[in-house]
Amino acid sequence: MKERHLIVFDLDGTLVDSLPAIAAGINSLRSRRGLTALPAAEVGRMSGGPMHGLLRRSLAEAIGIDFATDRDLEAEYSIAYRGACSAGVIRPFAGATELLERASAAGFLLAICTNKSRELALVTTDAMGWQSWFSDWNVIGCDTLDRVKPDPLPMEVLMGRTGMSKERCWMVGDSAVDMALARASGVRSIAVGFGYGSAVQSMPNHAVESFEELAQVLGLESLC
Repeated sequence: MKERHLIVFDLDGTLVDSLPAIAAGINSLRSRRGLTALPAAEVGRMSGGPMHGLLRRSLAEAIGIDFATDRDLEAEYSIAYRGACSAGVIRPFAGATELLERASAAGFLLAICTNKSRELALVTTDAMGWQSWFSDWNVIGCDTLDRVKPDPLPMEVLMGRTGMSKERCWMVGDSAVDMALARASGVRSIAVGFGYGSAVQSMPNHAVESFEELAQVLGLESLC
């Protein structure tokens, strides 16, 4: 019997093009504080770390007039993000759903490790219709544990939950943070070049430009 493997995906910029919703949430925060909207591309360049850090960076000009706690900011952002998500502005990248279907059918275990909150990660995957693949147990967000990627703890927890050794795990992401997580955890890394980050410049084991190429790296049949 063929060995099972675990594929851990980043979410934003890897499985889904969620930048319009992220920018909508951030610009809602900025608007309420009298700041001008940021272009989505600039928001994308700010991303990569824990969600509360992104929100703070996006409001740097408001230091001194904004006294909201991280929890308050995240709650405020969540309302706007959910609204954008409900409006259908988030889309899976081409081939993402087909890749998940094929990998699941082939016996791969699937998980997500993201630096957004687990709640909003699940809002996102539910909006994509991916409930059968992702739920509480296999989605780790920035608020799930006391350490976040690139610390290896999230990957170690996922490996422990699935009983997988590092030799049977893959980390797929678009950012340098994702590649650093893979190195820290001793798992194989796959950088996607169509996201928001610079993973392809971060010495991954593999770099791909489409989910068709990702399927080939994983040893899956064509997605067509």
